Amino acid sequence: LEDAMGVVQHHDAITGTAKQHVVDDYVRRVQFGIDKATSFLKAEMRSIFLGQDDNEQHLSNMMYCQFLNETVCDVTEEASAT
Repeated sequence: LEDAMGVVQHHDAITGTAKQHVVDDYVRRVQFGIDKATSFLKAEMRSIFLGQDDNEQHLSNMMYCQFLNETVCDVTEEASAT
């Protein structure tokens, strides 16, 4: 994620003057970093909450919603329905 954030701070990314295929690459890089960071955080949270006895079954449905400032997010919609 850190590497991707460095790339997207290029002046074309910041000013919005990058060509579409370059923007698509920026998005791909940032999303890849977010996915890796999310995986790492899930594993760390399992370790913190469950200790060394975790066998991947506990908290297996833990999810991360990238749309927390949006009005529609599957994770928060499902949570508020129960």
